[in-house]
Amino acid sequence: MPDPLVKSKNFLALVENHERAGEEGFCDTVCLEGSTRSTKTWSILEYLINLLMQHALVATCFRHDSTTHDRAAVRDFKEIMAERYPAEWQRGKRFNKQSKTFTFSSGGVLEFAGANDKQKLHGPARDIAWLNEAMEIRLDAYRQIAVRTRLLTILDWNPSLSHHWVFEQVLGQPNVRYVHSTYKDNPYLTGKQVAEIEKREPTPANLAAGTADPYWWDVYGLGKRGRREGAIFMNWQVTDEWPQRQLCYRHGYGLDYGFSADPTALVECAVYNDALYLREIVYETELVAQHNPLYPDVPSIEGRFTERGVEKLARIHAENARPEINRALSLSGYRIVPTKKSPDSVHNGIQLLKGIPLYVHRGSHNLQMELENYVWKKTPDGVVTDEPEDEFNHAIDAVRYWALKELKPRPRNLEESGQAQVFETNRRNWR
Repeated sequence: MPDPLVKSKNFLALVENHERAGEEGFCDTVCLEGSTRSTKTWSILEYLINLLMQHALVATCFRHDSTTHDRAAVRDFKEIMAERYPAEWQRGKRFNKQSKTFTFSSGGVLEFAGANDKQKLHGPARDIAWLNEAMEIRLDAYRQIAVRTRLLTILDWNPSLSHHWVFEQVLGQPNVRYVHSTYKDNPYLTGKQVAEIEKREPTPANLAAGTADPYWWDVYGLGKRGRREGAIFMNWQVTDEWPQRQLCYRHGYGLDYGFSADPTALVECAVYNDALYLREIVYETELVAQHNPLYPDVPSIEGRFTERGVEKLARIHAENARPEINRALSLSGYRIVPTKKSPDSVHNGIQLLKGIPLYVHRGSHNLQMELENYVWKKTPDGVVTDEPEDEFNHAIDAVRYWALKELKPRPRNLEESGQAQVFETNRRNWR
């Protein structure tokens, strides 16, 4: 490869792995986790540019939403090409803004796409896939990308979450190389840039100056994993257990509808030992309501319910904004209970869920991602409000629909209230 500008820890790891291709020790997946300014994006671009200048390969950079590429990876790519490789920048086919694609004179192609774009996910295969800011990308999207990638998958992220499918489904697997880096591994930062990062460290001087930010410093300064700042739910943990039905005080499902950009989410909910157990059953986009025998390959909500053993006798609390879907599923035999929304339903549901321990099944990766990312809104001057951001809430909304109907407060002293027998009957007959 030509001598690149960046010779950081991340770039050298990519090159070393590349030189082992076809030999023992080559990894078909490389994961770069680290702080801000640790050269993750720049190193990957340098590696791909040098590779594609020599070989007619196809590499795709994925981000959750393709529009975010313009102010991130695409901007860096253009800067590198114009400054470091001006001859190739002129010789190749100029960057196509509409398709976000650049074709090198060698025939190599670098394209930028959204991981929430089903057409791109289910489209032609590629040689190399790069998942930029992998914390934002869903597990089902990663799986679609991975099976259509012939040679190498690269993932990078700032460790802003402590629970994610990357940690459980990718890291530690055979043929996966992991590299951790911080801004200290970047020899090209200016003194001003270093000072801007280090003023967030919670030192006595920074605390006195009001610039310290412990969360920011841990995640973006030291590259440590941590829950997102302002997270609404802190009362949850991951579990491998699932309670037996006959021991559950309540059991059922919550259902939130989506289609193109937003997924349809179905979450199984069970109350056991005064805690709420949650298990993600469906989390998928582009699901129609019912199975159509004329189009058997079109996925449907009804089909997913059948495949995943959703019980028809169990109550499914669903949003009432889509009465036609509720009606269709009811006609298919499911016990759909439309949830009426009130002006205070979101706030009331959040407070209800914050008042009970939550145990999330380990395989519920999208629900874990939402719980990590569901945060309170901030005003422009950084003041936290009591209104949640309207994103990362599809599975959470499904749980909220169920909880508002099923988690009615019980008397603290059942014996004194005369409700002990009622409670025992409900516990046995949870349906």
